[in-house]
Amino acid sequence: MEFPEFDVPVVKRRQCLPKPEQAERSPHVWSLIKDMVGSDNVLSAPLPTEMHLPLTELEKQAEELEYCELLDKAAKCPKGSIERMMEVVAFSVSPYASCKRPKRSLDPLLGETYELVHPEKGFRMVSEHVARQPPVMAQHTEGRGWVLESENEPQVSFYGAYVDLNMNFVLQVTFHDGEVFLWHKVQTTINNLIVGKIYIQHTGTYTVKNMDTGLTAVMELVKPKLMTLSTKSRNEHLVKGHLEQDGKKLDRPVFHGKWDQELYADLADGSERLLWRVTPPPKEENRWGLSVFAMQANEMTEGLSEKLPPTDSRLRPDLRQLEHGNYDKANAAKKVLEERNAARMAEVRASRADKAAVAPHFFELAAPDAPLGRALRWRYRDGSYWEARRRGDWSDCRDLFGLGQ
Repeated sequence: MEFPEFDVPVVKRRQCLPKPEQAERSPHVWSLIKDMVGSDNVLSAPLPTEMHLPLTELEKQAEELEYCELLDKAAKCPKGSIERMMEVVAFSVSPYASCKRPKRSLDPLLGETYELVHPEKGFRMVSEHVARQPPVMAQHTEGRGWVLESENEPQVSFYGAYVDLNMNFVLQVTFHDGEVFLWHKVQTTINNLIVGKIYIQHTGTYTVKNMDTGLTAVMELVKPKLMTLSTKSRNEHLVKGHLEQDGKKLDRPVFHGKWDQELYADLADGSERLLWRVTPPPKEENRWGLSVFAMQANEMTEGLSEKLPPTDSRLRPDLRQLEHGNYDKANAAKKVLEERNAARMAEVRASRADKAAVAPHFFELAAPDAPLGRALRWRYRDGSYWEARRRGDWSDCRDLFGLGQ
């Protein structure tokens, strides 16, 4: 497995977001969502842009790759080794560090895509919103000696004061030597929607399994116990885990740390190894709490607009206005997109159009009977996106955002 050569040079990426054009707004959450108590349609609820991050869900999922150097290291480890497993485990924990922000990302339209070509980090990624009801996002990334695939089909339960979010998020990495690892995400709870400061908890157990050898890491994001001010910092965001082989627990390594800070492994020789640590926050803070990597996700770097399909998230007018902190223009643009998309879906239903009219371009449903959130069902059509990009031919892509008008 060789990583294909980039057709773009290394570019200078921004270190901060544009200066906001309007003051930050804090809408009363309860007034917007009170009618949805007990509903599972929270994700489809139209909310003002001030309640969103300046990222689409496709762009936000690119944050999975912020610490992709862990997979680079894993690719260099011997096949079947515990060393490789430890690097993959660290990679599986690292994205939770970006999931503390209480605002949600913008929902992508059906058929919306996102690419991220990152020569500095040695990967290229493409993702697509492949299904609408329920919404499904699929992603495919090629890196230095590895391929990462993922998909998620979020399900939400709203209880008034809090929301439970089950992403049904499954990830699979295949290394250059054919070894495959599979894992999934735990449940997320968003608390204090009515009174108090909104905060997010990730709790539950997940496994990282070597599909060749059966070696399995059992990882737990620990549910906090009742805390006092003196114990809060010590007991928040804890993660721990161990390895099992054929159902038998191994004495070492043992994993421990905090999912928003760092992960350690206690080794058989009695030493402790730091596997991962979160990067420092940007020097210039932003109102959304984005890391430098996340701030660069929606950036239109030099020469990029000429290469993108008309379906790429960066081309959304509402997202660009939100990134500039202009909520009025962002809300107006978002309304136009929602109305345009609703009309498109109504036309498809009324005409009973061929499924090709709304079929994904770059992914296909390869395993429809695979268990939800535990195995990949959607797979990338090999070469489809990058070959079209090389030719500069996006004639088959839909004008989702009205850019051609």
